[in-house]
Amino acid sequence: MATLKVLMFPFLAYGHISPFLNVAKKLADRGFLIYFISTPINLKSIIKKIPEKYADSIQLIKLHLPELPELPPHYHTTNDLPPNLKDYSKAVSQCQ
Repeated sequence: MATLKVLMFPFLAYGHISPFLNVAKKLADRGFLIYFISTPINLKSIIKKIPEKYADSIQLIKLHLPELPELPPHYHTTNDLPPNLKDYSKAVSQCQ
């Protein structure tokens, strides 16, 4: 029987990344192979939270985003957005 594979791509905010990682661990415990995608900065912050037992079942995939002149390159989550962009982000998230 083939191993089931799951691609996980959480919204780029710590409030989403941590719960997704918890789900990834639970799925890995059940034999799934997890591909977890986020920016290098976000992955660096969670790699310490992945025990060695998941080394073969949770693969971290780096997503390199294009740089924008109005946004410093180290901002990769909504947590670090300047106040004027937080309002914009909130407005966009409410669009359906």
